[in-house]
Amino acid sequence: MLREFLAATPILNLPILAMLMFLGIFLAVLVRVCRREHQPRFRQMASLPLADDAGVPPVADSTRRVRP
Repeated sequence: MLREFLAATPILNLPILAMLMFLGIFLAVLVRVCRREHQPRFRQMASLPLADDAGVPPVADSTRRVRP
């Protein structure tokens, strides 16, 4: 009787839906990070912890685009 109830309930589809949503968001972030147009910005951001705050002038961010 329990097996019949569990086989008929649609709530068991929620874990599958959650896994598909996670996979889709993960792949979208992965594609965004791996695109070549973002590489200069990532290199600049990666060197920030190594920069000396007192002697380094602020770096102009020429890779930012203004969105309409």
